[in-house]
Amino acid sequence: MEKLLKNTALTGFLTFCSRGLGLIRDACIAMIFGTTVFTDAFFIALRPFDLVRKMFSDGVFGTTFIPAFSKEHELRGPGRARSLFLSLLIYLSLAGVFMVVLGVLAGPAILAVIAPGYAPGSYEHELTLILFNIMLPYVWFIMLTALCMGVL
Repeated sequence: MEKLLKNTALTGFLTFCSRGLGLIRDACIAMIFGTTVFTDAFFIALRPFDLVRKMFSDGVFGTTFIPAFSKEHELRGPGRARSLFLSLLIYLSLAGVFMVVLGVLAGPAILAVIAPGYAPGSYEHELTLILFNIMLPYVWFIMLTALCMGVL
């Protein structure tokens, strides 16, 4: 019980430090870049990908994959666990390519939902759309990173 409390306190403290550093990061960005159309476009384009990152690396993926992978490793051995990993790697790679292509095609519609104040054809809209398209492969890398973290 004491070890559980120590680990919980450590995790809570480190999470608090992480949030504090995030606040300092945001303050530095605001101080250096200000509130310009460039920072607005960046943060709007980043928001959907940040949500996906939180879902994959911090949430659902780890809680579903890790128990299945561990059980496969224990019951059927490392060879079967490796097969599970490689199968999921292929599926995630295909899903990542599909999501990137879909993101490029549906980018303007997605942007209309997350930034309704940006008129299509305006400088802000086009800049945000360019940044959104540049960040699209980030989703695929996050999915693969979450998979590798689950294996570790």
